[in-house]
Amino acid sequence: MNFIKIENNNIPKYQQIINGILNAINNGMLKKHDKIPSLNKVMKEFSLSQDTVLNAYNHLKSKGIISSAVGKGYYVASDQTFNHHKVFVLFDNFTLYKEDLYNAINSAFSDEGTVDIYFHHNNPKVYRKLISEAVGNYTSYIIMPLEEETLEPFLIETLPPKNVYLLDQGSATLKRKFPFVVQDFENDIFNSLSSNRKSIQKYKSIKLINSSSKPHILQISNGLKKFADKNDFSFDNLSDTSKIKISNGDLFVVIKDSDLVELLQKSKEENYRLGKDFGVISYNETVLKKVVVSGISTISTDFQLMGKTIAEMVKSKSRKRIYNPARLIIRNSI
Repeated sequence: MNFIKIENNNIPKYQQIINGILNAINNGMLKKHDKIPSLNKVMKEFSLSQDTVLNAYNHLKSKGIISSAVGKGYYVASDQTFNHHKVFVLFDNFTLYKEDLYNAINSAFSDEGTVDIYFHHNNPKVYRKLISEAVGNYTSYIIMPLEEETLEPFLIETLPPKNVYLLDQGSATLKRKFPFVVQDFENDIFNSLSSNRKSIQKYKSIKLINSSSKPHILQISNGLKKFADKNDFSFDNLSDTSKIKISNGDLFVVIKDSDLVELLQKSKEENYRLGKDFGVISYNETVLKKVVVSGISTISTDFQLMGKTIAEMVKSKSRKRIYNPARLIIRNSI
């Protein structure tokens, strides 16, 4: 343990422990997988409190430099001591458009740290397990909360509050407590349609295909109804795609890609012409929507920008609250 030296100077003792271990790794005295002294051994050797040693070890754990395991104790997990960030990213699920989001985050930290991504699939048990296991092991936490946050109202608050960032969505309560980069679903769709009113004026009715009562879907519905009421469109919220009837002058707004496929198949069977007899706007941009049936119009936030923005906030320790911009991308489907 001669690589740890504690002196009576202006450097805090926990920082001296950190410096000793980092120096030992940098000069080759400690290598990856090597054991390091236990908490008790360091405490007794230098007459230190448990909190002092634990603070030092937890700091190194959060950087991914050391780790611990039952029966193995503490050991060197990485010899890359230049890493400044070890980022925990928790998505609800993985989709094509979220790949751009993750890639932007990962790319931003490629030279400065590591990014670990997990998925909770809106399952409270998975959400609870992943967050509980992450506490203290990362420098920053980027989280897409549960859709129904009432199921775990305080769990996210077990994480270090200064290191938590909300992504894509979050309740009003959470957004008052943590910095974020999220979508403003209600205003996004209202403003996107309002600024492109001429492109959709040939339609008579707006129909939202929606089989969910999730908060962000309700916000989209509210934004659509607000636009329809203001611009003299009729508005319907349709939950069962199997019972949907297409009529001339209908403009469908579709959330799920599976519903989009079913709607397009139905229109083909009934000989309705897309972009002529009826229109379609799909939520969230993907590469396929650029080319399928000559192009599907989309309303989408800029996921790449969202990823870059949240990464920069983490790096600068910013406490901003940012609504990521969205726009209507017009193609042949309207």
